[in-house]
Amino acid sequence: LSSDQYSETVKEAQANYKQAAAQYEMANYEAERIGRLVDKQILSKIRLDQANKEKEVAQMKVEQAKAQMQRSQMDYSYTTITAPFDGYIDRIPYKTGSLVNPQSLLTTVSDISEIFAYYKVNESEYLEYKRQQLSGQKQHEENNVELILPDGSIYSHKGTLETVEGDFERGTGSIAFRVRFPNPDGLLKHGVTGKVRMMTQMDNICLVPQKSTFEIQDFTYVYTVDSTSVVKVRSFQPLERYNNYYVTQDFTPNTAIVYEGVQMMKDGITIKTDTIDMEAIRKEVELKQPIVK
Repeated sequence: LSSDQYSETVKEAQANYKQAAAQYEMANYEAERIGRLVDKQILSKIRLDQANKEKEVAQMKVEQAKAQMQRSQMDYSYTTITAPFDGYIDRIPYKTGSLVNPQSLLTTVSDISEIFAYYKVNESEYLEYKRQQLSGQKQHEENNVELILPDGSIYSHKGTLETVEGDFERGTGSIAFRVRFPNPDGLLKHGVTGKVRMMTQMDNICLVPQKSTFEIQDFTYVYTVDSTSVVKVRSFQPLERYNNYYVTQDFTPNTAIVYEGVQMMKDGITIKTDTIDMEAIRKEVELKQPIVK
């Protein structure tokens, strides 16, 4: 049957229900009328019993008609498939008139009013985050997460860090974090890629040009220059990397480092220096965005 035929069946069932209800109402009035006549001894009690039985039959017909109407309405509702929530549907593999059964998967519906972004951190970063959390230290970055889209633009809504997976991956030693981003305009879709950036405030930091550093095993080094122009090698701990810079808190203000020619330096040699102002170096990358962690 088509939906139009089911619709007509519903109308017919509704009409039968109204008719049965009207008949019950008339039977009820008749039973009340006969009851008054019996009280006045105009009619015998047998007639009242008969009227009450007719009333009960009329009531059962109402219940039967109501059940039939509800069943027809349910059958008609099956002709329209309604998603339990708003969203986007995937491809529909069936054509009009195709035979389906209750086990057939017609399509999938995606609720993208909010999107989850997953990213992984190493054990050291996780421990730092967890220690701050357990100490009660307020973590501004939890509600200040940005999403950088594949085209390099920054998503207009900030996300909230919600949860962490329970286990570390054995192969990589990393653990996944999840961030919830609102998606009122439907710009984001499931499976989209991007970069997660947690915004936080950092005090007393130094910016070390990446070209001035070198690495040996797991350590990062620079050459510093003292007041007598003697070169000394020292390691430092980068907190983050931003564009062409390392962010660290390991240096005191006005520390001089070798900016260029690192490959020719050796620990303890004396060099002839030519100071380059930090502002000149800064302009190379035009720091217009905040330092992020």
